[in-house]
Amino acid sequence: MRDWRAANFDRQKAVGAAWYSKNRDKMRKYQRSYYLMKRYNLSLGGYAKLMEKCGGACTICGVAGDLVVDHDHMTLTVRGLLCDDCNVAIGLIRDDPFVAQRIAEYLHGEL
Repeated sequence: MRDWRAANFDRQKAVGAAWYSKNRDKMRKYQRSYYLMKRYNLSLGGYAKLMEKCGGACTICGVAGDLVVDHDHMTLTVRGLLCDDCNVAIGLIRDDPFVAQRIAEYLHGEL
């Protein structure tokens, strides 16, 4: 089998590429499902429930669009869905509520 595969590498590559192009949507759904389960222990159904809960918009700023899974880095618990900007902002303050409160106070001119 290994020898045949080595001798027919280009043919196998073409067959695989043709199959993938015919089944692109199926593969994307499978890859998304695998990623969510592996990374967050979250099924596609669980993701859909989170999406429904937040109304398809970022839980923090309300911007609709592509949302990412936000999770606690210590407990790996999924918190919700956020836009990329809000998720990065939380990461930059290292998930620290005290820092978030200080930022809010600063923005309100209270510091």
